[in-house]
Amino acid sequence: MPAKEYGELCDSTAVFASNDLEELRKRAHRDGYIFIRGVLPPEPIARTRKDFCKIMKEEEWSDGDPDNPTAPEGKPAVIEGFPDYWPVVDKFQRLQSFHTLAASNEIKEVLGKILDIPASKVLQHARNVGRISWPRAVKHTTSPHQDFIYIQGSENTWTTWVPLMDIPEELGGLAVLPGSHTKGLHTYKPQPGAGGLAISESSLPGLDDTSTTSPIRWASTNYKVGDVLFFNCYTVHKARPNLSPTRFRLSADYRYQPNNEQIVEASMQPHWGRLTWNEVYASWESSDLQYYWEKEGQPKLNWVDYDPKRIPMDPKYQIKMLESFTIQPQNTQQLQVTFNKTTITIQQKETGVWHHVGGDDPKKANVLATQAVIETLADLTAIRVLTDEEIQQEEENQNFSAEKAYMRVTLKTTDATGYEAVFGSQDEDGRFHLKVGVDTKAKLTGWPNYFLISQ
Repeated sequence: MPAKEYGELCDSTAVFASNDLEELRKRAHRDGYIFIRGVLPPEPIARTRKDFCKIMKEEEWSDGDPDNPTAPEGKPAVIEGFPDYWPVVDKFQRLQSFHTLAASNEIKEVLGKILDIPASKVLQHARNVGRISWPRAVKHTTSPHQDFIYIQGSENTWTTWVPLMDIPEELGGLAVLPGSHTKGLHTYKPQPGAGGLAISESSLPGLDDTSTTSPIRWASTNYKVGDVLFFNCYTVHKARPNLSPTRFRLSADYRYQPNNEQIVEASMQPHWGRLTWNEVYASWESSDLQYYWEKEGQPKLNWVDYDPKRIPMDPKYQIKMLESFTIQPQNTQQLQVTFNKTTITIQQKETGVWHHVGGDDPKKANVLATQAVIETLADLTAIRVLTDEEIQQEEENQNFSAEKAYMRVTLKTTDATGYEAVFGSQDEDGRFHLKVGVDTKAKLTGWPNYFLISQ
């Protein structure tokens, strides 16, 4: 996209350097973000980037060049949620360098001044997020959203977006909507991309129109290593598309809040819930940062429950709660899936593809929904079942597709093995089926760690 479609981020580097706290907080209150260049030294970022690129080479994503990571010619993009995505995610979640960067004193110092609290009282969320944006994957670019719908807890939570490499306009980067944090939560709809939700156009007209005549004016910049973009959990933001034909974009999301305010337990768990902390820490050379929130002298955290009903959904996609969700093996070939009083039997007829072979009419189980973390296979939250009229309308309009209507939900089991379910639409042949991609390197107990029900 041409640079003229985006305004330049308000640069607060000089304000921070001069310790003008009144002006710094004025900007944070007005804009919902603070952008400072050169906050972090380059060395820890370079270590994290090098570790990321080593993993990408091991999984044959790139040539491993930490200065210019590129995708092999002709290799399709591996998108968040795809089976081949998990080996990379699991490996970089284990990186000590990745988590150590989140604990940087430089970040806490800035946030302490923004929040008007001592840096020692800034609590770092443990759910650290690594982002690997593929070239040639524009349609999977993260849509406009607010972080609060995913993290909840304290409304004084701030995200820090850290570029792990120089990110010029061609590679995209992050864009924010200045002042949008003052408008409360917008309404949401299912959408492809990280998180699976996007702000509905009905909530914020013109949101996807980035022309110079639009009332919506995004702010972004050409990012350099060491720069950090800080923004409030209510600030509307989105990724810009990676338009490079070959180069990856690498970045990290870290979140922080006052240590005496509410926090959801998932914010202190590894991202995606696929690993235990013991698994994450297994290869670390130091224990200094391990379970840092439980160490002596740390305040007791103020835990609250995550409530999916707090997400304002577009009425077309209203959230409903399901009473039960079960997956029961019938034999070595068939599974029985039951949810919302609908039971279907599925059977694997070819490698990785499961077809509906019995039980209720699968149309009864058509769903649109959002992401939620649940504790057992018996509890499924944040899901909506379509009415027959809506199904018919979607099919007539040929809009009912896995890309436009799907859900993502992490299932936690007693051995901490992660499962992800993505519900979508029927395939091109009109068959209702369950596609299964098995991560052979994961520690599994007879279940795949990723599955897609298309209906």
